[in-house]
Amino acid sequence: AQMAQFSTVEGIGTLNDSFSNFANSLTSGQALQAASLVGKSVLVPGDQGLVSLNKNLSGEIVLNDKASDLRVSFLDSNGVPVKTINLGTQEQGNVSYQWDGLLDDGTYTNPGAYQVKAEATVNGTNTTLQTYVNADIESVALSGGKKGIQLSLAGLGNVNFSEVKKIF
Repeated sequence: AQMAQFSTVEGIGTLNDSFSNFANSLTSGQALQAASLVGKSVLVPGDQGLVSLNKNLSGEIVLNDKASDLRVSFLDSNGVPVKTINLGTQEQGNVSYQWDGLLDDGTYTNPGAYQVKAEATVNGTNTTLQTYVNADIESVALSGGKKGIQLSLAGLGNVNFSEVKKIF
């Protein structure tokens, strides 16, 4: 009976080693897949976006109902609106927006991060809406525990891969 216990303990130890090796190979596979995301763009929830000389600040607004007078404002680091785009009446769903940095006076804004704020009249009430921004992936990191894959987005910091709505 004691011999059978030693055999069972040895078998459990071998099984633990095998499972550990399997888990490590999964992590390595995730790392390789995650590395292929560098240089791609993602759509993530957020109210900050980047305007650069060669890339517009763009994203989507989520409308849970039909909305009228949909406006997207871009605010500077002091919270002052520098541009507002009127998107009019829109049906329920996701509505794309894009800003090339052109100001109303015909000049361009300085490249950098801007706050994105979307508002509309929904069912007769002025409503602030959820915004999503497009951002470029600069690097990826595998974090231990529940954090999983972390994406470092150009000028915007880190987000968890689970927050990504689109990859393009």
